[in-house]
Amino acid sequence: MKSEYRILMTCANADFLVGTIKALRDNEDGVKFYIIGADAQMFTENMTGCDEYVKVPWIGQDGYVQKIFEICKEKQVDVFIPVS
Repeated sequence: MKSEYRILMTCANADFLVGTIKALRDNEDGVKFYIIGADAQMFTENMTGCDEYVKVPWIGQDGYVQKIFEICKEKQVDVFIPVS
């Protein structure tokens, strides 16, 4: 098992992600996560809890999927959670 997993989560401005991030961090197995939040809007108080933030195009715009792939490769993402 890895010592830390790198997660990319989209829709990082969403209110409900605060609870999701807290649940990941407070897991009973003690697994460590480095969480990268991605969103088309930069950034609000809802984006607390992520270790890093990246701006992406809106989901319907050209280049969205390519940008997600680039981030995953560049940041060595282990798990991609597409919230939107």
